[in-house]
Amino acid sequence: MVAPRPLSASVLICTFNRAELLRETLDSLRTLSSVRPWSVVVVDNNSTDWTRTVVQEAAATFPVALAYVFEPRQGKSYALNTGLDHSDGDVILFTDDDVRVS
Repeated sequence: MVAPRPLSASVLICTFNRAELLRETLDSLRTLSSVRPWSVVVVDNNSTDWTRTVVQEAAATFPVALAYVFEPRQGKSYALNTGLDHSDGDVILFTDDDVRVS
C-alpha cells in the first residue's frame, strides 16, 4: 500500500495599501518550516503604494512559492475570491497583512 501524500497548504493574504506591514508579515512567514508543501498567495486589492514591489522582492528569495495577484475590484470579498482561485493548496490558511507569524 502506498502512503498518502501529505496535505499541502496555501497561505492567502489580501492587502490594500499596507506595503510595509505586508513586508513584515512576509518576513515572519519566511521563518516557517514544514514537512508539508506550502505556498503563499498575496492578493493586491487595487493598492496605490508599492505592494507589488514588496512581493516581487520577497519572492526572489522566499523559501516557497510566493505569488502576486492583482485584483482591481475594491473589496475584501473580491480579493478573497481571487485568492482562492489562485491558491493550489489542499488547505487554505487565511491571514492578514498585519499579522506576525511566530
